[in-house]
Amino acid sequence: MANYISETSSYSMVIIMAVFLLSNVFVLFLKEPEKHKHIYYFQTLLAIGFHAVGYITLYVRSDDIRYFFFFAFQELILFALVLVFHTIYRHMSHLLLNNTVMLLFTGFVILGRLAFDNAVRQFIITIVAFAVSMVLPWFILKFNKLEKLTYLYAGIGIFLLGAVWLTGAVTNGSKLAFRIFDMSFQPSEFIKISLVFFNAAILSNRKVKFRYVISALFTLIHVLLLVLSKDLGSACIYCITYLFMVFLANRNVLTLIGGALAGASASVAAYKMFSHVRVRVQTWLDPWADMDNTSYQLSQSLFAIGTGGWFGMGLLQGNPFSIPYVNEDFVFSAIAEELGVAFSILLIILYMLIILHILRMAVRVKSEFHGLVLAGCAITLAVQVFLTIGGGSRFIPLTGVTLPLISMGGRSLRATILMFSILHGIYIKEFTDYDLEEAEDEDDTDEDENLSEEDDMDTAVEETLKEDDGVVSVTEGFNEQDAINTVLVADRSETEEPLKHDVAFDSHFSEERYEDEEFQGNFRKNL
Repeated sequence: MANYISETSSYSMVIIMAVFLLSNVFVLFLKEPEKHKHIYYFQTLLAIGFHAVGYITLYVRSDDIRYFFFFAFQELILFALVLVFHTIYRHMSHLLLNNTVMLLFTGFVILGRLAFDNAVRQFIITIVAFAVSMVLPWFILKFNKLEKLTYLYAGIGIFLLGAVWLTGAVTNGSKLAFRIFDMSFQPSEFIKISLVFFNAAILSNRKVKFRYVISALFTLIHVLLLVLSKDLGSACIYCITYLFMVFLANRNVLTLIGGALAGASASVAAYKMFSHVRVRVQTWLDPWADMDNTSYQLSQSLFAIGTGGWFGMGLLQGNPFSIPYVNEDFVFSAIAEELGVAFSILLIILYMLIILHILRMAVRVKSEFHGLVLAGCAITLAVQVFLTIGGGSRFIPLTGVTLPLISMGGRSLRATILMFSILHGIYIKEFTDYDLEEAEDEDDTDEDENLSEEDDMDTAVEETLKEDDGVVSVTEGFNEQDAINTVLVADRSETEEPLKHDVAFDSHFSEERYEDEEFQGNFRKNL
C-alpha cells in the first residue's frame, strides 16, 4: 500500500504542477489579469493539493505522525499570513504570490523528505521573513523618493562587502560572511538587491551626464570585492544583472556584445588566478576522471538525475544523501531523482513564467526607475536559477549558488522573500496610481460630455428662437432673458396656447441655468 501511494504520488504531483502552469500561461495572456480572481483561487487549491500529496506520502512511507501535524501547521500559519497580505494590499500581484507559495511548498516537501528538522527550520525562517517583509510594500507606497537614494545603495553595498573581505571567515575557500555579536551575516545575498536599486536609480536619471560610467565604476567595485573574497558565484550574478540592466536602459545591442567579451575575458582570468576554479572547470569537462575525489559531487548529482527517470523513484525511495550539500547546492538533483525529470522540467518552466511575469510588470509600470528595478530583480532570479540548475546538471561549471525559495539556506531564502516583497510593493504602487489616473480620465471624459451637451442645448435654443422670431437669435454677448422676453411679447399677441409653451420654455431656461451653475461648481471643486 505504501509503495502504491508513493508511486501514484509522483504522477499526481506532476499533474498538479502541469495544471498550475497552464493557469499561469492563461493569466499571462489576459489584458486585465487582476480582475480574474477565480483563477487565483483555483491556483491556491492546486498549491494546497500539491503540498498535501507530498506530506501524505511522507507520512505513509515513514509512519511518522510529525509529518501530518507539520503539514497542518504549515497550511494554517502560511495561509493566515497570505490572507493578511491579501487584506492589507488588495492590489497585490496574486499570480506572483501564488507562484511564490508553490515554490515554497516544493521546498518544504523535498526538504521534509531529506531531513524533518531542516524542513522545520526552513519553515520558521520563511514565516519570520514573510512577516517582516510584509511592511515593505507599505514603505514603498509611502516613501516616494527611493530613486533619490542612489549613492546610499552603493555605499551600503561597498561597506558590507569590504567588511567581509577584511574580517570574514573562510568557508570552503571563500570569504562569505562576517560575524556580529556571535551571529554570522552574509551580505552578498542582500546586496544583490541594493545594487539593482543603485543601477536603476543612476541609469534612470537622465540628468546625470556620465551615468553609464558611474554605474560601471560602482558595479566594478562591488565585483572586485567579491573576487577578492573569492565569492565568484555572486560576482557572476552581479555582472550579468548589471549588463542586462544597462542594455535595457540604452537599448544598444553592442552593450551585450561588449559585455559578453568582457565576461569571457574575466572567466579566463579567474581560471588562471584561482585553483578551485581550475578544479571546477576540469570536473565539468570530465566528471568521470576523478569520481572519488574532486568529481564526487557532480558525478553523484548526475547519477541521481539519471536514476529518477521521467516520473522519479518516489519520495523516500531514492538515495539523495550520496550527494554532498544536497540540501543546498544540489537540491534540484534530489528533486529529479525522487519526483522525476518531468517534474524537474515543469519546475524550470515555473521559474521561467515567474521571470516573464516580473518582466511583464516592468513593461506595464510608468516609472522608468521602477521598471528597471523590476527587470533587474527578474534577471537576478533568472541568473541564480540558471547557475544552480546548470551547475548540478553539468551544463556549466559549479558555482555554489542555491535554488531560490527551495534550497536550504536562511540568508538566500530571506533575501529572495525580501525581493519578492519589494516587487509586490512596486506593483501595488504603480497599479494604484494607474487606478487613480483612470478615474481622473473618466471624470475628464464626463466633463467633456457635459460641455458637449451644453453646446448642443445652446444650439437648440438658438434654433428655437429663430423659429419663433425671424430676427431674434442668441449670439455671443446677447442676454438670454432679453431673448425670452422678446419671444413672450411676440407670442402673447397670438393664441393662449403658445403662451403656455413660452412658460414651459422659460422654465427650461431656469433649469438649464441651475444645471450650468451646478456643473461649474463641481468643475471648480475637481480642479
